[in-house]
Amino acid sequence: LDPFLIWHELPRHFYRPGEMPGAPMHPHRGFSECPYAKEMVGRSGFSELDAFIGKDHEGNQHLMRQGDFEFGQVGRGFEHEGLIDSRWSGYLHFFQLWINLPSAHKMDPPRIINCDSTKLPVVEVS
Repeated sequence: LDPFLIWHELPRHFYRPGEMPGAPMHPHRGFSECPYAKEMVGRSGFSELDAFIGKDHEGNQHLMRQGDFEFGQVGRGFEHEGLIDSRWSGYLHFFQLWINLPSAHKMDPPRIINCDSTKLPVVEVS
């Protein structure tokens, strides 16, 4: 179903400490990856541990917390990881969409845009 390559849901689940390591360093090439952290809250409520710790092959780092969204046009390729502190325990619900890039853009330089949930628009639907 080009241009959609994959729609992945990590269903809502309660994880114990060390049970959800995240995704160790891995490559992507030729598509856009769009992960969304719908829910990530510790067993005792929100804490500083409620985040994926993102890092790419160039050493750039960011945190992805509940409600955050990332748009990554990986083009010619990059490597990244999204790890979770081994002390974290709580509920996680996560989605990811991969969208194929047109041939003309498959070798574009990678570009990642991290969207903090506090800066995303909210639309109320009734």
